[in-house]
Amino acid sequence: MKSVKLLIIILVIGFFLSMNFVNNSFAYNVEYPIYGKQFLKNPLVCTYEPTLQQDPYLKQWGVDRLSESTRLAVQDWQSALQQYEKREARDNWRIDYKVLSEKDRESNLQKDCNVIIQLNSIPLEQNEWYRTLGVTYTNYNNTGVNLIKIYYRDVKICQTRDEHYIYNNPCYGEDILISEKLRTTITHEIGHALGLGHYQADDPRVNVAWAKGGVDAPSIMAVFSQENSKLMKIKPIDIEKIKSIYTPNGFKAISESLVSKTFESFSVDKPEYHIKNDMADMITITGIVTNEAFSRGQNVLITQTFPDGHNEELKARVNDSQIFSIQIRLNPDTQKGQYYLKADYMNGHSDEISFSVLDDTVHNYSEHRIPDWIKQNAKWWSEGNLDDQTFVSGIQFLVKNQIIKVSSVSQSTDKNNTIPKWVKNNAGWWSEGQISEDDFLRGIQYLTLNRIIKVN
Repeated sequence: MKSVKLLIIILVIGFFLSMNFVNNSFAYNVEYPIYGKQFLKNPLVCTYEPTLQQDPYLKQWGVDRLSESTRLAVQDWQSALQQYEKREARDNWRIDYKVLSEKDRESNLQKDCNVIIQLNSIPLEQNEWYRTLGVTYTNYNNTGVNLIKIYYRDVKICQTRDEHYIYNNPCYGEDILISEKLRTTITHEIGHALGLGHYQADDPRVNVAWAKGGVDAPSIMAVFSQENSKLMKIKPIDIEKIKSIYTPNGFKAISESLVSKTFESFSVDKPEYHIKNDMADMITITGIVTNEAFSRGQNVLITQTFPDGHNEELKARVNDSQIFSIQIRLNPDTQKGQYYLKADYMNGHSDEISFSVLDDTVHNYSEHRIPDWIKQNAKWWSEGNLDDQTFVSGIQFLVKNQIIKVSSVSQSTDKNNTIPKWVKNNAGWWSEGQISEDDFLRGIQYLTLNRIIKVN
């Protein structure tokens, strides 16, 4: 069980009252952790109905304020999550809300709730007095329920004295928090229940400025103080974080059919790219996401696997037409060989695609002429009258005589790889004079760079 508290440390806040906050150009870093997916369906948020009996200072108008503030906080999250969704997808981000009466509790109806909000006057633990507005317990007591406790009594400064001194100390008054502060506190705690951590800067002066309300906080999940009575709102970064946790289906479980429907297309503009005479080529990767998966503002994450096996990630922006595109510039230092690409978007995955980067290493054919017996071997090999091993020995001759440039070629082929049919076709066409030597050698380079013919 994990708890996240909204702490109000009055002494720390007071310490910074005399400080002038730095201007907006001050550099600081931000941490905004997430706790992961909390629900596999549309969540039901329940509130225990406040009663006059639970607090001698509570009046009916106070009960009404507590109930309304809770309802509005739930509505704030639902509205923000649904705002940029298409009409047919809005139900994916629906948050159900129910007020539980005493009779409901006796009937054990709270068993259907995913989040329960308890509205208490003050914390039971004295060490939490005056410093905690709310606390969220995820998976409370291993029940699968996220429990939120809200402490609604206002804090004020009470004066006591003795014969020598007058003392000013925090104390609880008879009033409840004003509506804006209540709504902000509950909205903040619901953010924790949905899977968000605190939005915090690495400079305490920045956090204090946000807490006091002197500077508008960039997130509803920033810590705020008793001094701040402003209504803090859910910001775009909060919605972006929530949607990074869940799926294109929102709170609902993602289905296999949805995964396959994430991309209408994902491709590169050609299967091979050539680096020749220090001239670079440009790879263009394009794709289209489906109507069902599209979510405005979300990027496609493309994983690029290099010939040496390491991965790099690229981001591509999806425009309002649901199209994304990105280019990769090749240069003479680019790794040669086979590359693989996979795209991820809103927890949906593309099929894997590939392309090859080849080095045109044919140099001065007047000096490095391919022997006629290689051409005859190519003809026999293309017709199936020569085995792969014998053909590879001819390729090794080309390597040793620097007609093509690779380190060395073993006289064997990888049994797990099959020589593509187009390479044999090229060999046959070259032997008959239908394609150039350049085209034939590019096919051979494809085999060596992709280790279909092993390079030692």
